[in-house]
Amino acid sequence: MSVIWAGKPLNIPVFKEFYDLMVGFFGPSVRTCVEGNHQIDAELQGLFENLMATPQQVNILFRHFCDKYELDVAAFNKVGHNAPIGDLNFLNTHPGVNFGPGGGGGMGGGGGGMQLP
Repeated sequence: MSVIWAGKPLNIPVFKEFYDLMVGFFGPSVRTCVEGNHQIDAELQGLFENLMATPQQVNILFRHFCDKYELDVAAFNKVGHNAPIGDLNFLNTHPGVNFGPGGGGGMGGGGGGMQLP
């Protein structure tokens, strides 16, 4: 049931075909189980709560990208990104840190990025 349920948020045609096949084999009770979230793995449901990364997660991923390809983070921040500058290990010990002006953590608008120790 979890595989059938995951097909809807992923919006992949193959899952829809599989869903239709299961309804054909087992009848309309499959719809009831899937739509009512019965017999769906709770951990899987949790993974689908928010498919979009938060602005802070995007900024951290952008910073890792810059580090991997040896790009100047400050130069990219000037064009509207808000990737943190400094020691990323600081983030592990200070999880509530916000980025950019006003602490909004959004993409763009600041250009400076947060200076980390």
